[in-house]
Amino acid sequence: MSNQLLPIFLNLNNQHCLVIGGGQIAYQKINQLLESNAKITVVSKKCNTEILNLFNNNQLLLVSDVYKVKYIKNMKLIIGATSSQKVNQQIFKDSNQLNIPVNIVDQPELCSFYFGAVHSEGNLKFSVSTNGKSPILAKRIRDLFVKSIPPNTDEIIEKFGEIRKNIQTKLSTYFERKQFFEKLANIHFHSNKAKVTILGAGPGDPELISIKGFNALMNAEIILYDSLVSKVLVEKINLNAEKINVGKRAGKHNFSQDTINKLIVSQFNKNKNVVRLKGGDPFIFGRGGEECEYLSKNNIKFEIIPGISSGIGIPSQLGIPLTHRNYTKGVIFLTGHEIDNSMNWEAISKSNMTLVIYMGYNNINSIIDYLIKNGKSSKTSIGLIQKGTTKDQKIIIGRIGTINNKLKKEKLRTPVLIIIGEVVNIYSQIKNSLNYYSMIQNYDHENSYY
Repeated sequence: MSNQLLPIFLNLNNQHCLVIGGGQIAYQKINQLLESNAKITVVSKKCNTEILNLFNNNQLLLVSDVYKVKYIKNMKLIIGATSSQKVNQQIFKDSNQLNIPVNIVDQPELCSFYFGAVHSEGNLKFSVSTNGKSPILAKRIRDLFVKSIPPNTDEIIEKFGEIRKNIQTKLSTYFERKQFFEKLANIHFHSNKAKVTILGAGPGDPELISIKGFNALMNAEIILYDSLVSKVLVEKINLNAEKINVGKRAGKHNFSQDTINKLIVSQFNKNKNVVRLKGGDPFIFGRGGEECEYLSKNNIKFEIIPGISSGIGIPSQLGIPLTHRNYTKGVIFLTGHEIDNSMNWEAISKSNMTLVIYMGYNNINSIIDYLIKNGKSSKTSIGLIQKGTTKDQKIIIGRIGTINNKLKKEKLRTPVLIIIGEVVNIYSQIKNSLNYYSMIQNYDHENSYY
């Protein structure tokens, strides 16, 4: 079914309009009419405080009464916002008989016109309609349009208005004027949608992405994503974007970092809106810095949208505070991907800070050996978290001197985050009160609201 509504912009300046109702919805509609400089009569036995506060405005008249047909005569527009279905139906019937446009709020079957999702900015105003079926979706679409409006649009409209006055006598036909303004508009609004966004997806749970990050995904034309990024973010947010898996997992590199860098640039040069979607935060063991350096060398401007790093988000949702005044004053983030003497193990072992180790599961024995040999007590607490914040999350808690015995009995699957320090014990104290932990175990993100 197509939308057969006629989109028009009605001039209500100093025109008489009627609102029946005195609640919050009526208040919203009154404000919309005030923006159009209409003269408004409000009919209601009771009005909320917000509406009453408006009546120092000479555009408004309050009639403390129930609805009667006499009130709609000579009105330009009628809005019904009462809680009575019987009254709403009568308003609709009376308005139709007098051929006056009427809108009964949230009842499309009792409307001869709908309010769209409006954006107003200087001379520019536009409205999005979904044929009365989904006002929320109309607002979402409106917001997407708003983001594509150049910041100087109102200034350009003013300029076009002046040119239009002067051009009327110089170009005699409508066709000539149309061609002239089309060329002028193309010059002022030349399309250059190429953009690069370095985006952090968060630790695993797709709902932990930021609102700004979600919007970037919605607007992307091509998404270059890491293997650990949630399938929901890749497959369900933006169905129209092209997706390329450029991830690196356990030595299996689909693309080298140099190839990824060049791919971002090549897609940008094709005038594409590129989102580089990285697990966690782009700048915590994510090579986001390298990609930014490469883009800068190629004179490409880019935006960075942070994400929740797994080293922060995973322990947080488990109630493990990386800092705690009774246990530790700081935290050290380490990579366990390559373990050797180049790291100052003595300083790390004696720091008395919480250690958060990424990509260290396959080297866990070497990490523990270095720590104990350099002064860390074998009784120090350790926690290993498999696939944190997802439905496959699994936690093993122990002490560094004996944790290997547990790991022999229960293997974990990467990615695994390692946390070493006494703050780990807090999880055992509070885990029975963690609603979020319970939700993670049972939540099917594949069928979430995305």
